[in-house]
Amino acid sequence: MQKSIIFCFFLIAFLSTQSPAEAPPDPPQRTVQGQGVIGLDFAAGGNNVQVALFVINVNDTPGVGGVFDVKFEFTNACRFMNGTTLAIPMTDLVWNKLGGTLGTGLTEPANDDIFNNRVSGGTVYYWKPTGTGGQTSSTVNYIVELKATWDKPAGVIAGFYYETITATIEMIY
Repeated sequence: MQKSIIFCFFLIAFLSTQSPAEAPPDPPQRTVQGQGVIGLDFAAGGNNVQVALFVINVNDTPGVGGVFDVKFEFTNACRFMNGTTLAIPMTDLVWNKLGGTLGTGLTEPANDDIFNNRVSGGTVYYWKPTGTGGQTSSTVNYIVELKATWDKPAGVIAGFYYETITATIEMIY
């Protein structure tokens, strides 16, 4: 019994003195997570009211693929809908940074005008933060908020009004 314990001790000591091989790099992380706001007050107009938050993480860097866009798709073309006919249209939609780290070399949003820069019939907006070269360090837990403005609704009824926003990261190689 004593011999087997000594053998195990020497085996562990031998293995622990070997230099480990270099660990492989972390796999690319490209995530965007969204959180909508529930309980907006549509009894009156809204002015720069937070309607959504997004957390963005991208650890790719140039040479590996650090150039990306974030695509926002608005199912109802920036209108809060109740079913198929009742709508409260947004009159303005901007977004700003709340926290986190944007990769070095990228451009921060500062009241970027989403509403007037949509494409595809008003249903798509692209944030292109990369400029010319992409990020040279990771974007980590980068939090942005979308703020909407709308006029006091007329002719709408009480109920649940919504706009569905889908955000995706598109890598550019």
